Amino acid sequence: MRFFYFLFFILVFFSLVFCTCAGGGQPLAVMPSSAMIPSAKKRASALQASFFGDGMADPADYPYRTSPFGALRLWDSGTYWFSLETARGTYDWSTLDAWLSAVGNKNSQDIMIDMAGTPMWASSDPGDTTCAGSYGGQTGCNDPPSDVDSGDNMWKEFVTALVRHSLASATGHIRYYELWNEPNNSQYWNGTMGQLVTMARDAYAIVHSLDPNARVVSPCATHDASTWLSVYFAAGGAGAQDIIAYHPYPTTAGADPETTLSWIDNINSLLHSYSLTMPVWATESDWGNIKTLTNDQEEAWLAKEYILFAYKGLQRNYWYQWDNGSYSCNAAWGNLWYPGYGTCPAGNAYGQVYSWLVGSTLASPFCSKGADSTWTCNLVLANGETAQILWNSTTSESVAVPSGFTSYRTLDSNASYTISGGTVLIGNKPIMIIRRRRFS
Repeated sequence: MRFFYFLFFILVFFSLVFCTCAGGGQPLAVMPSSAMIPSAKKRASALQASFFGDGMADPADYPYRTSPFGALRLWDSGTYWFSLETARGTYDWSTLDAWLSAVGNKNSQDIMIDMAGTPMWASSDPGDTTCAGSYGGQTGCNDPPSDVDSGDNMWKEFVTALVRHSLASATGHIRYYELWNEPNNSQYWNGTMGQLVTMARDAYAIVHSLDPNARVVSPCATHDASTWLSVYFAAGGAGAQDIIAYHPYPTTAGADPETTLSWIDNINSLLHSYSLTMPVWATESDWGNIKTLTNDQEEAWLAKEYILFAYKGLQRNYWYQWDNGSYSCNAAWGNLWYPGYGTCPAGNAYGQVYSWLVGSTLASPFCSKGADSTWTCNLVLANGETAQILWNSTTSESVAVPSGFTSYRTLDSNASYTISGGTVLIGNKPIMIIRRRRFS
């Protein structure tokens, strides 16, 4: 028996020597062995399509969309408060109805609307120009309604009318009501924290009383939102929503999405301190106000964000924005499509990473980062095949793949490529390697 143990250790030793010396003396990064790949029995439920949220600007563009997605957020979509209620009690639902009709019951996406954008007639400071750049020249739209401290009736009337209109729609319904856009930015909110809490509590009560199936989403601060949320909670906002929202734009435009991951931990820590258990969503995200990324860099950025946010346990991530009006693929604020051209490479990458993750079950933990900065994410695909997603943001290198992995896919197409020689080349753009299925 001792002889067999000795022989086993000798074989393991020479296997390791062979792996590190393969490739003419050039060391290969060694991926986890098959014994280290978590089994399907340890995995949670499959990732839902709703994890892949998106924003769109124009309902007329919806029929031309090529990449699938699971949830729509209406913001910068012609549905601000001032767009819907043009005078007190006078409503123009035409654009909202176009969205409800386009998405609605015909497709699987649910709809969230952000209710920000105070009408000039309701604003406590109608001449305030600090919001003009964000709202197409409108003024006073970042200020609370003038009666917020004396009944808040104008806001209550609007929220009531909006929910009732959604319920009465024959084509589609609003499932989620987001309270305010980026209140830590004076372009969007110029009132007090207490006034925003008043509006949040009023909206929460109205939405739940009229539509028990709907849910209320918190105001969505940018960057490390835990700092803003801690003040909001202390002012009384902790119980005024069902879902926590934030906008994880990197503090430096174009910075790797990996740099934003600690913000999720900070939000969860804050929720724990208040004994709150609720989902955390990124309701707006992209590479930021930068136009110098290449197509490859944009594809990598988008894919890594969705993969890493799934790893950190976010339940949704809404991209901003499929059709943001830029007539370029290499544009600021995440443009993925434009008329006369079609879907940009990053838009196609959106569809690819969607096909990798949706319906797949993710290991626990899903991803890990090696000493050489290579990320490895383990999953079982919807068809039952075992897979790993690999990338390295700092370098390109050949890596040895575990036994049984015979093919790989990229973000560029649906094609499947054969792994040759037991190694693959990885870099900034994630690839997915696939293990052939064994049939009993």
